[in-house]
Amino acid sequence: MASENGPASSGEYITHHLQNLQLCKKEGDWYLGACPGDFWAINVDSMFWAVFLGLVFAVTFRAVARKPSIDKPSRWQAFVEILV
Repeated sequence: MASENGPASSGEYITHHLQNLQLCKKEGDWYLGACPGDFWAINVDSMFWAVFLGLVFAVTFRAVARKPSIDKPSRWQAFVEILV
C-alpha cells in the first residue's frame, strides 16, 4: 500500500488493514465496517481466528489427555508435554 507521499509507515499499514471487518456500537446501534479510529471496536476477523485456534488447541489437548501412555508416549503426547 502506498500513499500520495510515498510508502506507508507500518502504523498506517496496520491502521488501514484493521479498519475492515470491525464491529462497533454507535448511538445504540451496531455497525460493521464504520468504525475508523474507534478504540472499542471489535475486530471480527481477529476474534474468529482467536476462537478457531482456541478450539484447535482445546480439541488437540483433550484428545491427547484422553489416551496418555507412560510406557510409550505418542509423538502428539510428547509435543503436548513439551508445550506444557
